[in-house]
Amino acid sequence: MKKCVIVFILLMSMISAMAQEPAKMPEVIEMHDVVMAKMPKLVKYINKLQTASQNSADKSKYNLAIEDLKSANMSMQKWMEGFGSRFDVDEMMKGKELTSKKQEWLDEEMTKIKALDKKVDSSFKMTEVLLKK
Repeated sequence: MKKCVIVFILLMSMISAMAQEPAKMPEVIEMHDVVMAKMPKLVKYINKLQTASQNSADKSKYNLAIEDLKSANMSMQKWMEGFGSRFDVDEMMKGKELTSKKQEWLDEEMTKIKALDKKVDSSFKMTEVLLKK
């Protein structure tokens, strides 16, 4: 009976691992492009918040939103720097095959860039609420 349970657990682990398809470089680059396309809007929002802050008695709420946007921008810069240090141009742009370690890194980078996209969107929502008041 114990052997059946162990085999079942191993089988479920293998199925779970197979269900989590590894990230592919074009998908990660595409996600990067999605986040990068938001950067001009991010800068625009910082400028709008700075103007609104100057015209407000309660500058702290605007300053918090500005810092949140700046943090998202800095996170994007750090992500790109880290990504660029892990992969060479041929891997990024020419489809050069990745080692298993680099595939693990690519999966990590996909997770990071998706989280960064959510962070940027969250910052945008906070900014939009503030600017509507």
